[in-house]
Amino acid sequence: MTANLPVPYEQYNAPKPGGPNKIAIIVAILVTAVVVGLAMFFWGPVAPTRLTGASTTAPTTTVTESVTATVTVTASPSANVVIAPTPDSTPTATTALPTETAPTDMPIGQSEYLADLDIDRGGGNYGVDPLAINGQIFVKSVGLGVWNIGDASFAEYTLDGKAKRLEATIGLNDALSPDAVVEFTISGNGRQLIRKRMKYASQEKISVPIEGNVKLRITTVRVGGENANGNSRGAVLGDAILIR
Repeated sequence: MTANLPVPYEQYNAPKPGGPNKIAIIVAILVTAVVVGLAMFFWGPVAPTRLTGASTTAPTTTVTESVTATVTVTASPSANVVIAPTPDSTPTATTALPTETAPTDMPIGQSEYLADLDIDRGGGNYGVDPLAINGQIFVKSVGLGVWNIGDASFAEYTLDGKAKRLEATIGLNDALSPDAVVEFTISGNGRQLIRKRMKYASQEKISVPIEGNVKLRITTVRVGGENANGNSRGAVLGDAILIR
């Protein structure tokens, strides 16, 4: 007899070819799947945003605010506080000052101021001064006195008869009383050339032909006004000029 076991018995107990290899392959596949899945979870396109090390940029919003500053000043008891006065909107009446009129320039040898000539004779009160008529000062003025109503003053000049006319601004001195009325008379060689009555705060420009006259007389007399006070230069011939 043969001691060898039958072939079917030997084949039954022998390990099956390829059995352990299949298990290893399955395990390897599972491990690989797990690793890939973890990798996709943490680093792949579907990975959630990690809080650590990640920075999120928020949109920048510019806000503009208008701020009105309120300053509170607390003055100590020892501080000197100066308060500027509020300008008064009410107009303040001011007194107009007389304006000075410069003498008119004249060609030498052709014209001259009456105030530059000597007065040959006079009566009452007369003289040469810068005098004001209605707020206007005439530098080269001849003034004659007017006192009580009816009182007269005069000034007489001797000319060469070549002057053609006398030009002047006549009126009453601003120092007179406002109710005064004065009569001016200009005569040449004893003949009346012009007569004018002037009230206070009025003036008039005159031009009197005097050609051929040697004696020129200017007479003033007060003819109106209840106030009797007078002035030593009440009647004024402002900037009187002899035109040749």
